[in-house]
Amino acid sequence: FCRIDPPMAFELARGLAAQLVAKGSAELAVEYADTVPMYIGSKFLGIDTSDENFMRNLNQQMQIRAKWKEELHAREGIPLSSKIAQDGQKALEAITQLILPTIRDRRDNPRDDLISRFWAEGPTVFPDWGERDVMTLCWSSLDNETKPLLRGLLYIIARDQDLQARLRANPQEV
Repeated sequence: FCRIDPPMAFELARGLAAQLVAKGSAELAVEYADTVPMYIGSKFLGIDTSDENFMRNLNQQMQIRAKWKEELHAREGIPLSSKIAQDGQKALEAITQLILPTIRDRRDNPRDDLISRFWAEGPTVFPDWGERDVMTLCWSSLDNETKPLLRGLLYIIARDQDLQARLRANPQEV
């Protein structure tokens, strides 16, 4: 559905890194490894990533959802009445409310983005294609398996001083 755009991904990743550097400290797993794929996924989808308040809110809700998801994977299930499940469900609804205006806009005003493609292609598969179907596809772009990979890479780089020295000496390898 979309083409890989390394310059765009690099620009988003560098921009987020610059914000964390300016902040002075960061929890890299959450503030970088989990956030970069969400920003890149948002960009592919056609979500306006330049709206800092919107993206901060989306990211906060995605983090709440991630805690619930991690808890679900760590056990054989958790009660829906638990605080983490209640918070996760509220986050799902908040994320949906944040993204639905873009989904609806792309249905009526297609652009060159992934959400527009979901609208164009979806009805060819399912005649009753609707907003919730598009929202379901959006999840895979916002929350994917790139996060654990990036977390692992950051861990390796943080622990391996020889690798750090090699990357500093040869930044083209990064």
